[in-house]
Amino acid sequence: MSDYEYSIGTTVENLQNLEDDLGIPPPHPAPYTEWSAEYTGGDGRVHGDGWPSATWQWDYLSAAHIAALRTYCPGKSANITIRTLEPDLTSYGVYSCVVVWPSGGEYEMGRVSTDFELLFTHLEEAS
Repeated sequence: MSDYEYSIGTTVENLQNLEDDLGIPPPHPAPYTEWSAEYTGGDGRVHGDGWPSATWQWDYLSAAHIAALRTYCPGKSANITIRTLEPDLTSYGVYSCVVVWPSGGEYEMGRVSTDFELLFTHLEEAS
């Protein structure tokens, strides 16, 4: 049984735990961001706007780890489902979202990578 609940899948029903099912180490703990943009209104108050997002970041991933993640995002982006850490840093939520594959040749060629990062945008609570 894994220590973390980070999971990825194409639907809620087929979520795969990163550690137990895919053999991928958990990303650094990073909750989702509640909005994609901030702006200051005419009254001086700051407002958040846009969709929530989350980022999973690893210091190191092997070529096999990257290949396993690539199955969920065969192009530059894809619609998927994830279980990720909530802002309280103690509980997890399940979200439908868009995963964005990082740019760069080392990610495209299946090589070992340092500082690998997946961006998940348009998080919407899934049931």
